[in-house]
Amino acid sequence: MRATQGVVLYEPVASGEEIGWIWKYSYANKVDFVWFYELLKCESGFNEFAVGDLGKAFGIAQYHKGTFNDFCEGEYKNPEDQIKCMAEMLGKKLEYHWANCVAKVANN
Repeated sequence: MRATQGVVLYEPVASGEEIGWIWKYSYANKVDFVWFYELLKCESGFNEFAVGDLGKAFGIAQYHKGTFNDFCEGEYKNPEDQIKCMAEMLGKKLEYHWANCVAKVANN
């Protein structure tokens, strides 16, 4: 939470379960936890039902269906499967799939 000219702004926070998944999969794939957390916050605000890219992207990691099918195992709409796959992709240096948020997080 931060205050700006008398207005209190709340930043999205992951649930305990989501933090557990982020920690588990960031550790398994040698991905920096804080960077991964910030990318997910940027992508979806930790909203597992978020829709973006004019309806093409879905979920906590904002996957396009085709990208998920090409790189991931599990269920497209399952937040743990999205977090797991994103960590695996980041571990393989495939962060360009989230280029906008990678740039935003790098500039913060």
